[in-house]
Amino acid sequence: MKTHLQVLSKEECDKIHERTLYVLSHVGVKVDTAKGRAFLKKAGADVDENTHIVKISPDLVESSLKQVPRDLTLGARRSGADLKMNNGNCVLCMDGEASVIIDRKTGERRPSTFNDWLEGTRIGDAIDDFGMYWGLCEATDKEDTVGNYVNHLRYLFGNFSKHVQDPFDTADKALWLLEVLQVIFGDKEAIKKHHPFSFLLCPQSPLMIDEQYTDAYLELLGWDIPVAIMPMMLMGATSPGSMVSTIVQGNSEVMAMICLLQAASPGLPVLYAPILSIMDPRTGRLYAGAIENSIMSSAQVEMGRYYGLPVEGTAYNTDQYEPSIQAGYERALNGILPTLSWPDIMIAPGLLGGSMVMSLEQMIIDIEIFRLSKHARRGVVTDDDNWLEDVIAKTGPGGNYLMEMSTAKAIRSGEWYVSDFGMHDSYENWIAAGKKPLMEEAAEKVADLLNNYEPMPFTDDQNGELDKIQKRAEQNS
Repeated sequence: MKTHLQVLSKEECDKIHERTLYVLSHVGVKVDTAKGRAFLKKAGADVDENTHIVKISPDLVESSLKQVPRDLTLGARRSGADLKMNNGNCVLCMDGEASVIIDRKTGERRPSTFNDWLEGTRIGDAIDDFGMYWGLCEATDKEDTVGNYVNHLRYLFGNFSKHVQDPFDTADKALWLLEVLQVIFGDKEAIKKHHPFSFLLCPQSPLMIDEQYTDAYLELLGWDIPVAIMPMMLMGATSPGSMVSTIVQGNSEVMAMICLLQAASPGLPVLYAPILSIMDPRTGRLYAGAIENSIMSSAQVEMGRYYGLPVEGTAYNTDQYEPSIQAGYERALNGILPTLSWPDIMIAPGLLGGSMVMSLEQMIIDIEIFRLSKHARRGVVTDDDNWLEDVIAKTGPGGNYLMEMSTAKAIRSGEWYVSDFGMHDSYENWIAAGKKPLMEEAAEKVADLLNNYEPMPFTDDQNGELDKIQKRAEQNS
């Protein structure tokens, strides 16, 4: 019997869907991509070319939803690392795109670099809890050139062998991406079948679809590249001042993008992935550690499940800028509820300060929170072997169960979550061990992973082909 969390009833999900249909048909969305407007107009949407406002009928929403595949597997370069959606599993994805890092050696706060990005990527590949990539931080020491983009892809796939989800901002990068994917994963049909790469599209709140990233993605049409649709709204600022209205708006933005993508390529795989956050009324900034974010994230997972779509959830945020007691309790509370809701993918670990500050030590702590949350979700196992009436009868009043084989079996089978992180011994042993702080233990785990983990290498032929692509890309920079 798994632990059950419900934020929205079936009737409330129905109401959110009904109000979404109203928003899209009566208010509409601003679609700033001419290509996107053309696809929507051809599909039957009401398009105003002067204002770029597109109104989408309920019938078009419903027919678009029917075209989205529910049976989707996100592929990986590593054998056994494919992610089957809607299959009862939940894996971690790194949080994305910080611009600042807490240096793991000096503890100083500074701009993130390519090497920081590489270290975070390698750690994500090394830890089994992670099933998907998102770039933890920006390489602020690298210029935005075609040559550097191809170099990024080469290091990305060379150091992360599980599923990769990554955005890009120009149409020409799409063509370079496709070249790299074919060297690593095979021809067009192999890529369409295996889905080793997915794209991140973020409608702008409130109710806008941008031109730059949408047109960049549309260059990939025909390759069946899955899309995670991730509007990021702020309740009270870029979405209305209630949780349920924010859920409606986020759902509307996802549905609008689904309609555009299905009009462009019927049957295109998508992931339901809105990030619903709340404004801090004291500052107008993101209130990253607010418990409301956790509640809305659970509701977001439930709405994705309501539609039967693959779901990418979010959690583990904090307002604190460094690992601390505040970061710990905010991230734990913001993590457990969405994990109990059980998306296919959980975006979370590694960032602080509203996802702007990277800490590899925090990543290790977050993974422990995820493991504990997963165990909480496991609930009470009520299989026949777990009732143990015979053991109770055998032991009787006043006995104990320390020497029972059923106790040892239960420990080994996962009835206990036995952590190897943090302090779980007597006070005397803690003192004798030197009272090692948790951050020091986390730093040692980071160093051990970086010193000893070897990513999955490319073949010589792949390296040779990637060399050629890299050289041409640098000449085009």
